[in-house]
Amino acid sequence: MRTPPLALHIAAALLADTATQPVAALVRDLDEACSRLDRLSREERAVRAAFELSYRHLDEDHARLFRLLPLAPGPDLSTETADRLVDRRAQELLRDLARAHLVEPGTVWGRWRLHDLVRLYADERGVREDGAAAREEAMDRLLQHYIETSEDADRHLRALSRTVGPHNRFGAQQDALAWLNGERTSLVAAVELAARSSRHAPTLSLSFALTEYLINWARRSDDALSTGNHGRAAAQALGERGKEGRMLNNMACAALMAKQHDEAIRLCTQAAGLFADLGDERNEAAVRNVLAVAFSEAGRLDEAIEVGQRSLVIWDRLDAPYEKSAALNNLGNALKSTGRYGEAVVAFQQDLEICISLGDLRGAAQT
Repeated sequence: MRTPPLALHIAAALLADTATQPVAALVRDLDEACSRLDRLSREERAVRAAFELSYRHLDEDHARLFRLLPLAPGPDLSTETADRLVDRRAQELLRDLARAHLVEPGTVWGRWRLHDLVRLYADERGVREDGAAAREEAMDRLLQHYIETSEDADRHLRALSRTVGPHNRFGAQQDALAWLNGERTSLVAAVELAARSSRHAPTLSLSFALTEYLINWARRSDDALSTGNHGRAAAQALGERGKEGRMLNNMACAALMAKQHDEAIRLCTQAAGLFADLGDERNEAAVRNVLAVAFSEAGRLDEAIEVGQRSLVIWDRLDAPYEKSAALNNLGNALKSTGRYGEAVVAFQQDLEICISLGDLRGAAQT
């Protein structure tokens, strides 16, 4: 039977690192390692034996990083993420592990991935050697990194003037978008990881931080619904009814994107009722903005117009021009669809004036 390529790569790396070691000695060490893995198939034993020998050659810094890497969710991770896992600079350690074929460089510079069998082996070592407390601390550092960085990126996406606070880690909106695009799969997996481990506060924070990006920039309704559902459950567990309502509203926007109109109406109705119970008029009106769109896209145009007109009254009373702009745009679309073109033009003109006064060039262009 042929030796698996991964085992050959690792064995070659071991020989290169210990040039004076005879090949026969390496074969003997591999045979001994295989004998401890009797329950595996011959192919699996060859690979795992190579892992064990390579792992023995690692010093503690390299071994600790290797054991913690499987905690990172998603198909790969960045060097910066690895830094946070071990709470130190990890780039040189990663390069050394790559030379030993224990990690692989990703398709993009600065990203790394683990072969599935290596991931399993490293995770087993971590469970056995690091203990639950150390692994929990590493996971907390990882999630905090994702939350803090996602929140900085989110501020750029929501900033109408394209300027944010002086301490934001991203210099420009395109930098924030590039990071989010590169980390999207890992970020969605991180929400799942946080939810699965009952970390309710991190689940909720990360879900909120990703909403704008997933819905309005990446256009990923599936990811937005998944993270939103985890965020909603976390809000319920924390007794945060207001945040639960906001998450329902976010999920309704994602359902609209997926053309799930009835589901969007259901989620909006539930969120509006929750905010009404809380006496939160502003958020109730925000939900009704989304509800107007859901009614309109479902073909229930009279209901869309009625909801839109009611929300305008609230936004005028609250002196909320940005929200009023969105309501006017929704109302204009519903009026246009019913053939009430004169009224639609008035709504769109008012919306355009507000967008320009706010410096919202993206909104003005859409209007």
